[in-house]
Amino acid sequence: NNMVNDLVRLSQDRLIKFALDNANRMKVLADSSNKVSQKYQAIFDSTKNYNYEDGLAATESFFFALDENSLALLEKAFEIKTDYDIKGLWANQLMLKLLEIDPAQYSESIDKEKIELYSDTSWKVSTTDFGPQWVEKDFDDSGWDFAQVIPSGFNQFDSLNVNPQAIWIVRTTVNAEADTIRDTLRVQVDTLNTQAGTESPTVAGNDSLTSDSLAFSAATDSSIASADSNTVVASSVPATGTVNDTLVFFRKSFSIDGKVVDGRIYMTADEDYRIYLNGEYLLDDPDNDIMIVDSLDYYTFDRFIHNGANLIAVDVKDLDKTGAGLKFYAYFEVIPSAFLQANENKKVVVKINLPPEKLAQLNIIKKNRIIPGQ
Repeated sequence: NNMVNDLVRLSQDRLIKFALDNANRMKVLADSSNKVSQKYQAIFDSTKNYNYEDGLAATESFFFALDENSLALLEKAFEIKTDYDIKGLWANQLMLKLLEIDPAQYSESIDKEKIELYSDTSWKVSTTDFGPQWVEKDFDDSGWDFAQVIPSGFNQFDSLNVNPQAIWIVRTTVNAEADTIRDTLRVQVDTLNTQAGTESPTVAGNDSLTSDSLAFSAATDSSIASADSNTVVASSVPATGTVNDTLVFFRKSFSIDGKVVDGRIYMTADEDYRIYLNGEYLLDDPDNDIMIVDSLDYYTFDRFIHNGANLIAVDVKDLDKTGAGLKFYAYFEVIPSAFLQANENKKVVVKINLPPEKLAQLNIIKKNRIIPGQ
């Protein structure tokens, strides 16, 4: 029947605990055998004494047997837990142990949160090269601009049912003012040149007029060049940095509250890019084609992402200066810290001394009590 009493629950807990305890013991013995085999390997390499090679072979055999049986015991316990829908402290401890071994496979049995990141205006951007430290989490990017969303006529991420925005460097007010000055001066030059060309055949002293016009034109062209040289593409540049006209740097901070057990990163850019996670290099764009979306699976970055603050850093090299931008999407499946902490707290056991007769009475009651609704 579906009535589960405390005795059945206690037996289930003991079964899972037995599997965990013995799997842990075998793992300790396996690690010990591995250390001894490494020692024998070093001695054999230095002495060429084949007795140590025999010892190496034996301890390696112990290591593989113990390690494989430790995992097999945990997997069998998981199978029993699933078949009988066993819940409780030891069932949770079993899941945490299996998550350490293979997060992607066993995380399906635990409720997880999904964290998604998109390219948007929350990303920081700069055209200043600060050297290798800019990819680190503790680098100060407070002086960087926020990225600007730019138009994009095609969704390369359509098969994923997402549509991240294309982002690029900010076009500042100085750019717009310089463009206005440049355009105005060019109109004046064109007008004067046209007048000079029309009047020179008929007006007395046209050589003087033409000379003055050309002089003004030369001065105006100089002003245009000056306006062009004052054009600013990004925010103010510190003295310690180097300005790049084709290389743009992006940073995105995000936080994880728990243990990441699965995820994937997708991105593309115009034209070439390199991506880093918490200062660790992940990928250089193999195709240099903004129409191709590259992806990184969980096992590419599982060692580098962790609970707490994290940072994605990307540098994009726009060789043809078309400025089509960066597109980015990522998701991470996370076991919440609340779940992990709750199981850690349950490990704490407070010993209470009771009189033997009272303890015997409580055990009798416990073994015969039926839990309603179970």
